[in-house]
Amino acid sequence: MAAAGGSAIGPVQIVVSWRMVDTLRFVLRRLGMSEAVASANVDAVVRIAAFGPMAWPPYLVLGGTGVTPLRDMEDAAVLEVAVAAGADLLVTFDMADFMPGPRSRLTAQVIARHGRRPAVLSVALPDRSDLIIATPQRAADWLSGGRRPRGVLARFTTDVGARSD
Repeated sequence: MAAAGGSAIGPVQIVVSWRMVDTLRFVLRRLGMSEAVASANVDAVVRIAAFGPMAWPPYLVLGGTGVTPLRDMEDAAVLEVAVAAGADLLVTFDMADFMPGPRSRLTAQVIARHGRRPAVLSVALPDRSDLIIATPQRAADWLSGGRRPRGVLARFTTDVGARSD
């Protein structure tokens, strides 16, 4: 779906940053992949980002560090890339770091749960419409099934360095 640049609800553009790409490489190496295999996977993510309708290479986001009210700097960087790209949807396994509380000062509302865990959040951001944050399964269901959450999904931001808790 992402490699084709489209989905049942319209165009899909994967947006990643160079920092996210570097994090992916580090995580893959930590999981025991050789440098060659890790590099091939990272290169595939970079190439897939170029398949979308905007054919965007990975973002280099300058400044803004520390502005996003998240304690986890990797998640803050992911959120900053989503905002910089004007993304409507951020996809991650790491939902807990975006929930209001000790890890985050974001204004977020739980839209849907999977059991007791949040599966979809709506995050209020200044000067733009809300950003939807969803688990990969929920996002895949929307994009492949032609159903939309609140808002219009035009771009797709993926937290490539996240892991399931």
